[in-house]
Formats: sequence, structure tokens, C-alpha cells
Amino acid sequence: MIITTAQHTVGTTAVQIAASDGVNRQMSIHAIGNSAVYLGASSAVSTTTGFYIDKNAGPLQIEIDGNDELWAISATGSQTVTVMQITL
Repeated sequence: MIITTAQHTVGTTAVQIAASDGVNRQMSIHAIGNSAVYLGASSAVSTTTGFYIDKNAGPLQIEIDGNDELWAISATGSQTVTVMQITL
């Protein structure tokens, strides 16, 4: 098991927060900026198609397949998203 952490600056252009690397993982994702963040499976994610994470919500915990990617975008400004990944 390997644990990694990172912070990503998310703006109005999609940012990859998890790359496809062939390793299944658990992720804890926390939006700590001043605005909501939206998650999706590709760089085509938008504020209308992405999964909404409220700025006041606690960490979102998910498990993703090693062949999947995760992208984030925000409607305004630069938001900070913290990520902890635990490989399975």
C-alpha cells in the first residue's frame, strides 16, 4: 500500500487530479477554495456535466479503477483541491 498526497489549483480549465496508471486506488478529495468544484472522468468535464463538490463539504471518498482518470474544474477563479490516494 502506498499513500500519496497532493494539492491542485483548479480553475476554469480542467485539471487532471488522478492519472490512469493501472493501479486501483482509494481517494479522498477535499475542495477547500471559495467556490464549488466539479469532477469528471475526462478533460471534457464542465460545470454542467461534472459531479458537484460544495466548498463547505467534507472530503469525498471514492475508489477508482487503475484505468480511470479524474479531472476537476471550477466555474470561477482558482480553487484548491487536496487529494490523498491510497493504492490498493
